[in-house]
Amino acid sequence: LSQDKIIFALRLVQIKLGRLCEEEISLLIKEPTVIKTTISPAIFNEKITSSQLKLLEELTQQERYAGLIEHISSTNEIWLNFLDAAAPDQNIPKGWESAAYEKQRATELGPGTTEVSLVCRDAAIIRALRPDKFLILATRIVDKVLGDGFMNVPPVDMGLVVERETTSKSPIVLCSAPGFDASFKVEQLTKSTNKKLTSVAIGSAEGYDLADKAIAAAVKSGSWVLLKNVHLAPQWLSELEKKIHRLQNPHEQFRLFLTMEFNPKVPSTLLRQSYKFVFEPPDGIKASMVRTFKTVFTQARTDKNPVERARLHFLLAWLHSVIQERMRYTPIGWTKTYEFNEADHRCALDLVDEYIDGLGDKSNIDPAKIPWEAIRTVLTQNLYGGKIDNEYDNKILISLVEGFFNQNAYDREFPLFRHSDGSAGLTIPDATKYHQFYEWIEKLPAIESPAWSGLPTNVEKILREQQSRHVITKLWSIQDVNDEEVSTGDLVVTQKGKGKDKKAGEGQVRWIRELRESIAAYIELLPQSFGKLERTAESISDPLFRFLEREVNVASSLLDTLRARLTEVQNVCEGKANFTSDLKKLAQELHARGVPAAWKRYVAAVMPVNEWIIDFRKRIDHFIKYLGSKQYQKIGVWMGGLLFPEAYLTATRQYVAQNHKWSLEELEASVTIHQGEELDDDSFLLTGMAMEGARWNEMTQTLELNIELSINLPPLVLRWVQVDRDKKNSLKEDEIFVPVYLNKSRKNLIFSIKIKSGKIDKNLLYQRGVAIIAWQS
Repeated sequence: LSQDKIIFALRLVQIKLGRLCEEEISLLIKEPTVIKTTISPAIFNEKITSSQLKLLEELTQQERYAGLIEHISSTNEIWLNFLDAAAPDQNIPKGWESAAYEKQRATELGPGTTEVSLVCRDAAIIRALRPDKFLILATRIVDKVLGDGFMNVPPVDMGLVVERETTSKSPIVLCSAPGFDASFKVEQLTKSTNKKLTSVAIGSAEGYDLADKAIAAAVKSGSWVLLKNVHLAPQWLSELEKKIHRLQNPHEQFRLFLTMEFNPKVPSTLLRQSYKFVFEPPDGIKASMVRTFKTVFTQARTDKNPVERARLHFLLAWLHSVIQERMRYTPIGWTKTYEFNEADHRCALDLVDEYIDGLGDKSNIDPAKIPWEAIRTVLTQNLYGGKIDNEYDNKILISLVEGFFNQNAYDREFPLFRHSDGSAGLTIPDATKYHQFYEWIEKLPAIESPAWSGLPTNVEKILREQQSRHVITKLWSIQDVNDEEVSTGDLVVTQKGKGKDKKAGEGQVRWIRELRESIAAYIELLPQSFGKLERTAESISDPLFRFLEREVNVASSLLDTLRARLTEVQNVCEGKANFTSDLKKLAQELHARGVPAAWKRYVAAVMPVNEWIIDFRKRIDHFIKYLGSKQYQKIGVWMGGLLFPEAYLTATRQYVAQNHKWSLEELEASVTIHQGEELDDDSFLLTGMAMEGARWNEMTQTLELNIELSINLPPLVLRWVQVDRDKKNSLKEDEIFVPVYLNKSRKNLIFSIKIKSGKIDKNLLYQRGVAIIAWQS
């Protein structure tokens, strides 16, 4: 929601400024048109990505930034320090600016708007070189244009709104993010106002009947009704909307509350007639713990004998908070968003209490007699674990649960997490009562480290970069091109309110002109065609040949489609053909930097269309290289650049099994770092990979913890080794399974490999999200 606020605020900034600072704002949110950068990565000691270099080159093509590259080269150390600075937004190097340009721009804009222009100038530098700090500059722009504190929305008094603004025929909708149950807000309000409340959980036929009866009774008596999780029944909500509309003279004190998670299937007509409150849980383990102790736990329940119960309650709250906090760091914290919620927490609490009550009514119990294994099993396989569908997310959950729920948790200095060097972080409080635990929670520092959740400390930077990218992409996607309208069926491109129509190229609207330039660059980048494989009786029996043939055929077909469709749009932009509704839709999608659905014939990372086309060209170049080698598997295959990498894995396995006449079920993948040795026919060289969360030591072939979140790997050697079936997928004491994902989104698991973990705790490695990434930008 905080990201949506800044998107909305920046759109308001655009509306208020109008044509003023239009160039500056556009430069902040549009994708670079640079296809291949001429700036060497060495200028920043290869600390920034090719995408950042393209952004930088796009800036230097503007008059305002013409002296930037020369200044970076001559004062390289200053700029390198800027890259590593904790607060780069306050220390942007100076001295590269053009005094003449700034004076001219100040004259054009006037004093107030000039300040906005200068902040935009700094924001463009930050976006290119330190995107993790971009939202700080974006907020400054909002403050300059809309006033200081515009983003600081005061908390809404729900009680006041319900009392003064709502009516008996207008439902009150409480929307929340997954995992946050807003129903307690209504329950607290009913207690403070002494209202009668009937709560019904929606999701079953029984729930619908109970809801109808509760509403019918409350309409007459003037009481309140709370329907929980209505997003689970979007079709039933349409019926509910009709019933509300048909209400005849409902009691003026009657109120209907609906809690839901964000769901596009909820009827928009219902939302329009409702009062809406949007809730998002505050970030951080401390905030989550405070919320748990206030809304889930009660002092009477936690302080009930035996005294060991309170510590178990605390551990359960800490586990739930860590699970929720890791969601912020998706896909490293978890590979995807799971709907862990308060109901899971409450069920887990009931479970723990039932096990403790089963030990008898005693003031103390021996921690060794607590059924730890049973608690761990239910948490990892039924409650939280029942929602997880990724094996490595499951390993993370198991490592967390096993780490917290064991009899060592009653030791005096039991660590809640460990630092990367193995030393203890926060230790469990020496407390036995509800209020003692709560006081300890309130004293926790306001600034938390991702290490509290078992994550690398620098993952916060990755999170902020993702947030910046989301804001920029979303803001660009809602730019309005309707005031620059393309007429359908004519050879002309018109601009609303601009007088006589002109032919394309003479007075083209800006987005068409920009699109024409981009498409020309795309067509120039893509080759006309590339070679094909010749089938022979011998080659068709080779799994590696069959794999490459399929890759080349799919890529060739896609290349033909791209060139044909791009040429069609280019002809229209140049006035050589008519716009059809289909071409107009394609043109607008390309302008918005979207990749057309018909082009997505293989799985790729989410990226703007210009980056996607560049990436496709890189894949073609690799295919050309493979076509020129009889044993392409030995020259190095960029696995992330294959259209179907899983198929390559299968082909290599079949190749080895076929050569040795082994069974496929007897083969297990073995991957090591290539150290220059000559490769035999059973070895396959893999290139272009990176490791996240740890470093793979080339000499010892073991994992080590490191500061950098991602490190490029040297070439790897894949071998298929024959093993006994009963020993397959078994781990030695010093080994760990590491997933190989297609890209950083971690949505596509290609395969898993065994790597020596050395002396590092395996649980720590799983919690840090150690993985190998096959494709990177």
